[in-house]
Amino acid sequence: MAAGGEFVEGWLVAQVLGEGAYGEVRLLVHARSGACVALKALRRGGEGAREGAAEGAGEGAREAEGGAREAALHRALRHPHVLRCLGERVHADRHYLFLEYAQGGELFDRIGLCPCLT
Repeated sequence: MAAGGEFVEGWLVAQVLGEGAYGEVRLLVHARSGACVALKALRRGGEGAREGAAEGAGEGAREAEGGAREAALHRALRHPHVLRCLGERVHADRHYLFLEYAQGGELFDRIGLCPCLT
């Protein structure tokens, strides 16, 4: 999924917002309205994950488990201070979560800038 390409009809991949243990987050922009959402791409189980576990590495299986757990948590959470999950899509080896987009960068970085929180 390259930046500048269309991922879902009418939505363009603008940039990578961040990367984590189980996947990455990209910014999607609606071509007509300019609305933004965060697209979280989580690795999911599959042949690669099972093969990794069979070889003793287990890394792929752990990533898939963590990604599935994160997707379930996003679906279940309903709180005004937590980004809402707007939808999801499963394709090939990825589980995609469409989340509310919050500008301002990483929460961890913002906490570090506030002396009262460090």
